[in-house]
Order: sequence, then C-alpha cells, then structure tokens
Amino acid sequence: MDNNPRLFIKAGLIYGLLSVAFAVSIANILSISVRVRFVRIHINLFGF
Repeated sequence: MDNNPRLFIKAGLIYGLLSVAFAVSIANILSISVRVRFVRIHINLFGF
C-alpha cells in the first residue's frame, strides 16, 4: 500500500513528459510545413 502513491506519481510524471514531448514534436512538424508553404508561395511569386 505504501508504494502505490509513488507509482501513481511516477506514472503521472512520465505521462506528462511524454505528452509534452509529443506536443513539441507536433509543433515542430507544423512549423516546418508552414515554412515550406511560405517558401513555396514566394517561389511561385517569382515564377519558378
């Protein structure tokens, strides 16, 4: 019974860290796609 609160705390911390890492990776992927879109628009404006 004494180990259960510690296990819940560890599981919560691990879950939080994984969710933060997942959110950061999604944000990086979205920012890369926005940059690619931005570059494509400007290349199209120059007529290439």
